[in-house]
Amino acid sequence: MHVLSLARAGLPPTGVAVRVNHIEFGDCAVGKLCDKTFAVTNRSKEEVMRFEWPADAPFQFSPKVGHLQPGRAKDIKVTLKSNVPVTFKRHSVTCKVAKIKYQLPPEEDYDWDDEMRMVQWEDTSEKRPGARWPLKRKVARALQEPSHTVLGESSYEVELSARVGYAKYKLDTAEVQFKKTELFQTETSTFQMYNTGNIALKYSWEVALEEERPLKRAGKPFSKTLMSCFLPSAAVEQRLKPRAKPLESAEPKGTEPKETQPKSTQPKAAQPQTSTQAKPTQAKPTQPQSSPDRSKQPPYSLKPVSSSMESLPDDINDPPLFSVEPHCGTIPAGQKQIFHVKFCPMHVGKFKAKILCSLSNLKSSQKSPSLSVMGEGHLPKTDQKRTTSLPKGETQSSKPKKKVQSSK
Repeated sequence: MHVLSLARAGLPPTGVAVRVNHIEFGDCAVGKLCDKTFAVTNRSKEEVMRFEWPADAPFQFSPKVGHLQPGRAKDIKVTLKSNVPVTFKRHSVTCKVAKIKYQLPPEEDYDWDDEMRMVQWEDTSEKRPGARWPLKRKVARALQEPSHTVLGESSYEVELSARVGYAKYKLDTAEVQFKKTELFQTETSTFQMYNTGNIALKYSWEVALEEERPLKRAGKPFSKTLMSCFLPSAAVEQRLKPRAKPLESAEPKGTEPKETQPKSTQPKAAQPQTSTQAKPTQAKPTQPQSSPDRSKQPPYSLKPVSSSMESLPDDINDPPLFSVEPHCGTIPAGQKQIFHVKFCPMHVGKFKAKILCSLSNLKSSQKSPSLSVMGEGHLPKTDQKRTTSLPKGETQSSKPKKKVQSSK
């Protein structure tokens, strides 16, 4: 807040005492109100001062007229509104200052300006049925200026600067095509926007997803953040790699391994009948079945956990699909801003979005800038050969090697 001081009313021989103060508005939009507030203070110890600002200037002051008691201060708000582009450079406004004396008893302490109102309740001609008194209404009337005598006049000069104009911009690109990006990886592209106007350019970006086409080979979306809460990092990376097709066992499906224990040669009639009471019996040792070597299998199971990961996608902690940095800010007049648009896919598919920029103070014939972004997410590449566990007694060389294809 600017603080302006009113000189004492003891005037020089010319009758005018001038002090200059400069108030900078900065950049203002066309047709919008811009305001600044400053304070005027009466530094005199005895005299009462009266101030009056011009009423027909492009800058409007509130209050326009007022009285200042010795040692008192009052806030003044100056407002500018222009419907056409214009530049004010040290525009001078003169405030009339006078030393006054009240015609009322001196013991009264008056604080007055033309913005003060007195609220009164007045009777109206309306009356409710059965009521004895008419309805009242609330009326606010301006306070009359106290009667006074002018003892001396002076002036106070204020200089104001402002730039009023439309926002203007230039965007160096209208479309960004990202290359194929692995899941949970981030690709970044840059573009620039220039401020070609003479006032600051305030911007704000917003991403609107237009199209999402999952690929046929893509499954349900899953969350890397949620997976990391239940699985070690190695398990998460293993979940993201393409799974090799398990080798089928030599035994036909639906058959059980044959028992190797010899059958009993005693007839059924010779076998003793069992009693109704259960007796503890020892389990007979059975020959272990042929099973894959467990030393080659990972120490964790992915199948039951992965279904949970797919059914609960995490949209809170995962990064956004498309984003712009910085997403809001101000570009000074005649300068440029470099933006970084990022693409981070969470599942396989092709995506397309529209990045819209909100700019205030554009001409009605001018459209806001926008940017089309497209990207495709695919599974991570794998160059290592993955082997599967084989049944006991079977070597890797006895089975044909399966070639691992990598997406390009």
